[in-house]
Formats: sequence, C-alpha cells, structure tokens
Amino acid sequence: MILIFVGITRALWFDSATEARREFVRETSILKELSVGLEADLTGVRGNLGADSITALTVFLDNSAPYEHLKVQGIDLIKDADLRQAIVTYHEHTVAMVASFESGVSLMHWQDQVHPRMLRSFRYLSPHQSATPVDYNALLEDVEYQNTLRYMGFVLAVKDILYQQISASARSLRERIEAELTGR
Repeated sequence: MILIFVGITRALWFDSATEARREFVRETSILKELSVGLEADLTGVRGNLGADSITALTVFLDNSAPYEHLKVQGIDLIKDADLRQAIVTYHEHTVAMVASFESGVSLMHWQDQVHPRMLRSFRYLSPHQSATPVDYNALLEDVEYQNTLRYMGFVLAVKDILYQQISASARSLRERIEAELTGR
C-alpha cells in the first residue's frame, strides 16, 4: 500500500515538474519573441523620429504579433507580475496612444487639410522632387496656408514627443525582458 502511494506521489510530482518545465520553455520563447518585436519597434521609431517634412508623414507600425501570441497563450504565462504589467501597458496603452494619434489627428489632418492645400498651392509634389509654388507671393499672404503649416508643425512636434515616449518605453521594456532572460 505504501509503495502504491509513493508511486502515485512520484508520478504526480514528475508530471507537475514536466508541466512547470514546459511553461518555463514557453515563457522563455515568448519573452525572446517580445524582445525581437521591441527591437523592431525601436528600429521603426528611429526611422520616424525627426521626420519634419509635411509631405512625408510616416506611420508607426508596431510589431504586435508576439504580444498577440502571448495573449493567445495567456498573459499569466509571464510569471513576473511587474514584467507582465509592463508588457500589457506598453502594448495596450503606449502603442495604442500613438496609433490613435496617427490615425485620428495626424493622418486625418493630412488627408483633409494639408495634402489638398499643397496640391492647390504647388505645381508638382513628389517625394523625389522639390515643389514649386504656383504663386509664391500669394502664399506669403495666405493666412489659411500659414495656419495649416503652423498646425502641421504642431502635429509633427506632438508626434515626435509620442515617438520619444514609445522609444523610451520600448527600450526600457526590452532591457527588462533581456535581464529576465539573462537571469534564467
């Protein structure tokens, strides 16, 4: 009877240890994926920071596939509660805030105000060529045009601030993930 109890206990312990090892491997794999995704985010942000041309608005595209994979696996797969919260905050708040700004304010203003105004005011508008004003002196006097440029300058400044924030958040989170991976 004791041997049966010991055998069952040992089997349960072994099964539990095997499951814990599988979760550890899955967590490590997800953390590595998240780290690679954050590096891709940082690369994208570096390309967008300081883009001061009003004719070439860029859009931040986050690498959300690893995070979506984590959500499917279960957020609780990340054992460190603080790290788990930082991952969720980055993806659900920081990235969402930038995306909301770009799709709402920045892109809408570009499509509705700036681009049509530029097409009316310049002979040719291409990323590869300089635009030539249709009537330079009229542009100097055009208050609507000047206000459009001021507002676009404001939009670009806010966008840069958001990109700096997302860059700092991504870098910090990546460092935390790498520290977690190194400690394993």
